Amino acid sequence: MRDVLRGGAAELAFHRLAFLPLPLGPLLRRASDAANLSPAARAALESQAARRLAPARPPRIRRAASPHTLTRRELEVLDCLARRLTNDEISAELFISTITARNHVSHVCSKLGVAGRRAAVVAAREQGLIA
Repeated sequence: MRDVLRGGAAELAFHRLAFLPLPLGPLLRRASDAANLSPAARAALESQAARRLAPARPPRIRRAASPHTLTRRELEVLDCLARRLTNDEISAELFISTITARNHVSHVCSKLGVAGRRAAVVAAREQGLIA
């Protein structure tokens, strides 16, 4: 270990040791002391070890949409989706282009955290956004 650290391969050594079920802090400290690492090299090695050994962040949880996160127009589009209207039918009913209708549907799905029109309707019903 000392030879590896002296040779400047601290990164490689850490990669190899990171997966061993050992307390790495004391081991790395002893090895870096024995290798006579400069304070800067020791600090870099310790900060890298701390970063790699830190617990992973919990996954971000997507918040459910509320009536305040969907615009009035998106709620109108959601109502059309509940009635199983196509983009062409939504555009005719709301006096918007088909492309705008498609964009509104996409935004509704994104805000509700779902992948499709039917899933958007189900999620909206579960959240009480539509009856």
